[in-house]
Amino acid sequence: MGKIFIYKQTGWTLLKGKELLFGNLEAIKLYSMRETLIVLKTYTISYSLFLLVVIILIVFLCFFFKSKKCVELRQCAWGHNKLMLSTRNSHPLLGRQSGFVFKKIRTTKRFYTTKTILNPEFVSGLIDAEGCFYLNVYKNKDYVTGWALKPSFKLTLHKKDLALLEKILNFFEAGKIYKQRKESFEYRAQNLKDLNIIIAHLDKFPLFSRKKADYELFKQAISLMLVKEHLNQDGLRKIVSIKAAMNRGLLSDDLKLAFPDITSTERPLITDNSVVSPNWLAGFTTGEGCFFCNLSEGNNKVIIQLVFQITQHAKDEQFLRNLIQVLGCGYLKKKTNQEVWDFVVTKFSDINEKIIPFFLNYPIQGEKSNDFQDFCRIADLMKNKAHLTKKGLDEIRLIKSGMNKGRFSIEALSLNNLTGDVFRIGSTDKHTLQNAVSTFPNQKRYFSFTHFHCSHQRLNVEHPSIIEIYDHSRSINKSKYYENKDNFHQWLVGFTDGDGSFSIIRVAEGKWTLFFKLTQSTYNLRILYFIKKQLGVGSVYIDANCNKGDFRIRDRKNIGSIILPIFDKYPLLTSKYFSYQKFKKAYDILENPNLSTKEKDNLLLKLQSEQMPTDYISPAWKSVNYEVNNTNDAKSVMSKYWLIGFTEAEGSFYLVSKDSTRIVHAFEITQKLDPIVLKSIAYILGISISKKKTHYTVVTTNSRAIFNIIDYYNNTMKGMKTVEFRIWARSYVKDKGNYEKLRKLRDNIRVLRKIRLNKNFVLVDTTQDKNNKD
Repeated sequence: MGKIFIYKQTGWTLLKGKELLFGNLEAIKLYSMRETLIVLKTYTISYSLFLLVVIILIVFLCFFFKSKKCVELRQCAWGHNKLMLSTRNSHPLLGRQSGFVFKKIRTTKRFYTTKTILNPEFVSGLIDAEGCFYLNVYKNKDYVTGWALKPSFKLTLHKKDLALLEKILNFFEAGKIYKQRKESFEYRAQNLKDLNIIIAHLDKFPLFSRKKADYELFKQAISLMLVKEHLNQDGLRKIVSIKAAMNRGLLSDDLKLAFPDITSTERPLITDNSVVSPNWLAGFTTGEGCFFCNLSEGNNKVIIQLVFQITQHAKDEQFLRNLIQVLGCGYLKKKTNQEVWDFVVTKFSDINEKIIPFFLNYPIQGEKSNDFQDFCRIADLMKNKAHLTKKGLDEIRLIKSGMNKGRFSIEALSLNNLTGDVFRIGSTDKHTLQNAVSTFPNQKRYFSFTHFHCSHQRLNVEHPSIIEIYDHSRSINKSKYYENKDNFHQWLVGFTDGDGSFSIIRVAEGKWTLFFKLTQSTYNLRILYFIKKQLGVGSVYIDANCNKGDFRIRDRKNIGSIILPIFDKYPLLTSKYFSYQKFKKAYDILENPNLSTKEKDNLLLKLQSEQMPTDYISPAWKSVNYEVNNTNDAKSVMSKYWLIGFTEAEGSFYLVSKDSTRIVHAFEITQKLDPIVLKSIAYILGISISKKKTHYTVVTTNSRAIFNIIDYYNNTMKGMKTVEFRIWARSYVKDKGNYEKLRKLRDNIRVLRKIRLNKNFVLVDTTQDKNNKD
C-alpha cells in the first residue's frame, strides 16, 4: 500500500490516516493573496482503503457543504483518474480551516482562460475612486444587545460600466452585483468571508487617498466581529464609535438616542499618500478622471482646448499635489464656494507628451476609455494642424459631440401616423429617443421604428438594439432636479413666469377658490406629469378636444405648504409677480380666522378689482435698481434654471427660410411685457433684443450665437422641447447649409408639433374634429 506525504515547513512528512480524516492541517498553512495553498505529494493506495476514505469523507461533506473556495489536495488512484480533496480557505485574522470536499478534476490541459485578469493595483485605484466601506447598525430583537451589525464594501458605477464591475467580480471571486438605481449598478461584498478577501487584497495593495482612513476603521470593526465582540454591549459601543468616525460620521436618530454619549474613534492619520504605482493611477482615473474638449468660438476665431482633470475633496489637496510630481505637469484649482479641488492639465505639450503616453502605457478601463480614445483623436488632429481648417474643425466638433455624456448617437425615428420621413436625432445621452417617444407610453402601435442602432465612433460599426417604450414619468432626464430640489424650484418659477397663472375665483357669494395653474398643449403633456410628480400634489386635466392640458392645485393646504414657500424663496421675474402678490393676499384673507365670511368676501372683491400698473416691474429686479446694463447684472437676478424653465414655456428653436435656396437655424423668445427680462436673456445668451409694434423679442440666426445657445441648453430641458432642441442642435452640426435635408426636417418638426394626446397618452386625430365642426 502506498503512502501519502505532505509538505510542512520542516520538509516532507508522512500524512497518517487520522490526520487525513479529521483535517489536522493547522501546521501547513502557506498564504497567498486570496487563499491558503497546501502542497501534497501522493502515491497510489489500495482500492479497499480508497473506498473507505471516500465513504467517510462523503459523510464529512454533509457537514461542510457550505465550503466554496478551495485549495487542492490531489490523490491519484488507478489510471488517469484523479480526485481533488479541498478545504475552505482560512481567514488571515483567525487562521482556521474548515471542511473537505472530493470532486473529480479535469486532466485535459486548457490553453486559454475564461477570466479577465485585472492588475491588482488598478483595482485598488478604482476602489480609492468609487469604493465605499460602510457599517450598518440597525435594531434587531433577535440579538441580546437589540442591535445587529451588517458591514459592507460597495463599488458603484454607471450602468455603462457594468462590464467593468463583472471584471471586478471575477477578480475577487466574491460578492455580488446588484442594480442600485436606473442608471447604476453596485458590486457588493457583505459576508465576512467575502470581506476577508477584500481586506487581504487592500492590505497587500493599499489605498492612497483619505479613503484609506475609512478602510482602516472598517478593518477594526471587522476584527471586533470576528471575535464576536459585536454581540455584547461594550463591543457594540466600540463599533458605533468607529462608525461615527467613518465617512461623513453620520449616525441615525435611533443610534443617537441609544448611544447619546458616544464619541467617535480617532481617525487614522494618513501621511504617506504619494502615488507609487502607475496602475493604481490608471484605476483611480477610471473612476475620478475626466477627458474633455473645450471649444469656444468668437469673431473669426475658434479656441480649442483639451483638458485632463481629476476632482477631489479639499481634504485630499495634498494627494492632488502629489499628482503634479508623479505626472510632471498640471496645476491645482479650487472651485468657487466649494470644498473641492481640481487637478487640471490644459497645456497641449503636456497633454501630448505626458498624459496621453502615460495612459497608453497604463490603460484605463470601462466607458471612460472611449472618451480617452476620442481625446487622442482630437490631439492628433491638433498636432497635425487640422483644427485650423474647416474640415478638421467640423471633425473635432463631431468628436466632441460624442464624448462623455454624448457617447450614444441615435439614428432614426419614424412616426408612421405622421410622416414617412425619418427624424435624425442628436443626443447627449442614450435616452434621447426614449425621451422623444415616451410621451406615448405603452402605445407601440403608433410607432414604426426604422433601424435603430448605436454607432461605435472609432470603428464605425452599427450595433442594432431594441428600443423600450418607457413610462413618461421615468424617461425624463430628471437627475439634476431630484438631487437638488432648489434647482427644480427655480426651474418651476421660470416655467410659471412663461405659462403659469394664479387665479382668484368667486364661486358664489362668500365662497372663493384659489387656483395655481400651468397650461400646456397635450403635445407636451409629459411636462405636466413631471411637475406633478416632483411636487407630489395637484391634478392634470385635459379639455374635451384634447388640445390643452392643465396642471392645477386648488387645495389651500397644499398651496400654503408647497406653492407659496417656493415663490417666496424664488420670486417671479416677470409682471406675473403682481398676480402672485394678489394671490398670496387672498390666501391670507381666506386663512384669517378673525374675519367673518362677509368681511372676507368684501376684501377679496376689492383685491380682485386691483389693476396692474402699465410700467410694472417685478421687485426681484430691485437689487440692480431695475436696470440691467451687463451680463453680471442679468446673472445676479436670473439663474440658469429659471431661464431653462422660461425657455421651455416661451422659447422656440426653429428653422427659417432666408431665401429660396437657404434655410438657417433660429432661436427666439417673445413677450408683450417685461423688456427687462428679455434684455437679461439677451445678455446671458449673447444675442440682441428688438422691439416690435406689439411685443419685444430676442431672436438670432447668427452662427456664433446659435453655437453658444446649443452649448447653454445642452441636456437641460424636460418636456418635448428637449426633443425639438436635440433635433435642431444635431442638424446644425450635421446638416448646416444642406437645404433639402433642413427643409424635410422642418416639415417633420411641424408635423411633430401637431401631435395631440388624450388622458391615456393615445394619439388623437384632431383633423376629424375640425371637419365635424365645419
